[in-house]
Amino acid sequence: MIVGANGTGKSSIVCAICLGLAGKPSFLGRAEKVGLFVKQGCLKGLISEINQALRMKKGEEADRKKKILSAYKMIDEWNNEINTVRDCENLQPQIDAVNNELKHVQEERANIDSDIGDVTTEKINQERENERIINRIGQLNNIIKMKEEDLQRRFRDTHSALMWLRKNKHKFKKEVCEPMMLTINVKDNKHAKYVENHISTNDMKAFVFESQEDMELFLVELRDRQKLRVNAVCAPDKSCAETLPSTPIEELHRYGFFSYLRELFDAPLPVMSYLCSQYHVHEVPVGTEKTRNMIERVRSMIRKLDIPYYVVSCRKLENCGELISGAAEKHIICFPMQNYVSLNIRKADFILQSTAVDAEKNRLEAEYKAASVELQASEQRFLELDERKQILTQNCKELLKKARRMCSMNLDRHLPKDFQTAFQTLPNTLEEIDAFLNEEKSRVSCFTGLSASVVEECSKQMEEIQKLMEDIEENKKELDNYKQSISEIKERWLNPLKKMIESVNEKFSGFFSSMESVGEVDLHVENEEEYDKYGIRIRVKFHNFADLHELTPYHQSGGEKSVSTVLYLMALQELNRCPFRVVDEINQVRINCMDPVNERRVFEMFVKTACKESTSQYFLITPKLLQNLTYNEKMTLLFVYNGPFMVEANKWNLQAFCRWRRRLGRMDKQ
Repeated sequence: MIVGANGTGKSSIVCAICLGLAGKPSFLGRAEKVGLFVKQGCLKGLISEINQALRMKKGEEADRKKKILSAYKMIDEWNNEINTVRDCENLQPQIDAVNNELKHVQEERANIDSDIGDVTTEKINQERENERIINRIGQLNNIIKMKEEDLQRRFRDTHSALMWLRKNKHKFKKEVCEPMMLTINVKDNKHAKYVENHISTNDMKAFVFESQEDMELFLVELRDRQKLRVNAVCAPDKSCAETLPSTPIEELHRYGFFSYLRELFDAPLPVMSYLCSQYHVHEVPVGTEKTRNMIERVRSMIRKLDIPYYVVSCRKLENCGELISGAAEKHIICFPMQNYVSLNIRKADFILQSTAVDAEKNRLEAEYKAASVELQASEQRFLELDERKQILTQNCKELLKKARRMCSMNLDRHLPKDFQTAFQTLPNTLEEIDAFLNEEKSRVSCFTGLSASVVEECSKQMEEIQKLMEDIEENKKELDNYKQSISEIKERWLNPLKKMIESVNEKFSGFFSSMESVGEVDLHVENEEEYDKYGIRIRVKFHNFADLHELTPYHQSGGEKSVSTVLYLMALQELNRCPFRVVDEINQVRINCMDPVNERRVFEMFVKTACKESTSQYFLITPKLLQNLTYNEKMTLLFVYNGPFMVEANKWNLQAFCRWRRRLGRMDKQ
């Protein structure tokens, strides 16, 4: 900031800057002759660089001395280090031992870091597993709660017994399991129907005991004393929970079985042992739709057989096996019966296979007969179509001969191109051709009174119209090309312009927003094709109750127009990056009707813009300023004292001036 009264030579600083940049003062509206604004009596002005060069040389000399001192210090340090090394030559074994120990410690640290990493990973995995288990426990608790509510709703006595059991478990010697419908946990809900259909309702609501004595104590208390209708069962002494099935499930996969019933749910060991003993859940395979289809197919095949057959159920076969095994001492009868059963099974299998083969054979024979009939019909149809084709070909040849004869053409000559084109435009059916002929005859009959000259004139007009149509088409293509070229040029020109205007609008709006006002800059287009009428439109709003209005010479006040103009110029300068900017006579905006409030706002805007990071340096020149303005630490204020009343430098006492200024300040306060 350069402040000085009028006539002190502030503007000469601007001219000096212009000369330093190889410019002409006339660019700034100054005199073209240098002698008119430099020191009186001189005809030229020079920018002195001696002091600057001297300061640079002094700085270089100071740096050189610092480097020399630094080099001496380094030499001394190296000499001391050399002396120390000479004194420490006998310490090499100790140094080696320390290095080995350090290496060992580093290896241990690496191992510890690795262990810490493994422990951290394991901890994370454990936390995830704990979270999963907690979520699973929550799900199970919800399921158990729902099951208890269902039990209370359907079997109130059983629920009352459950509440009593939970309070009196200490009275029993061995484990007592709650009702099976609470303890059985089906792994997949879609398999629950198999478990519910296989286990009876009475057992599902029964309590399971490991001790017969505990069960009797339970029943005496609840049935006899409390008169509750409850069920209780006792698990076998020898656990059956881990009993293996007689046939591996892999051998039953071909029949559609995918698992045994026991594998579809979880239950406590006493409950599982009881179910394996009573319901044989470890021997009950669970099938899919494939199993159902295979059973239905076998049943349908057996029903179609004409020979006598036997249907032996699994239960009867088991009974037979028990009878046979029970008569082990009668081995003379045992083996024939076993062979008989085995042979009957093989016989049924062979009959099923034979039936399937016969059914497939009958199906193929039926398909063969149907295909033969269809083939004969196709051959007959082909012969009929071939005969019709020959007849139509002969008719076409005769019609072609007749047409050539009527057109006075030899058979060995080809049709002219115009005839071929005319024939292609004709209809395809004979009826349509007759209708077309009648229509043309009617048209010809309407022109019987016209002369040949009229027809010739019409032909010329048609040719001229055709030529004009071709010219119009060419001009249209050329016009389209021009439009395309204009559109491409417009894209290359208009898009950067819009981006630039958007950038100006962003800065302009920001300036107005900081002044608690609203301002916008946009591209004003009345007609997109009239490029010479494109313009920049500035709209401003200084009051909350007003709307945005275009900046015009008539609508806004003088101060508002001045503020808008200054802020717009500042927004424009934000687009151009340069080392520094010079703003001369910034107070002139006040002369243009700017009130002190707006002048203060504009000055603060100047200060904020000039003191931002990575912005250009500003030289603000003014003869006077308002009081109590906002300044920044990055600002430097220079006051120009010049003229006939200026105190000489050797007579100026800064300390006396400061004392005098403080005295005046105290007087103002009093």
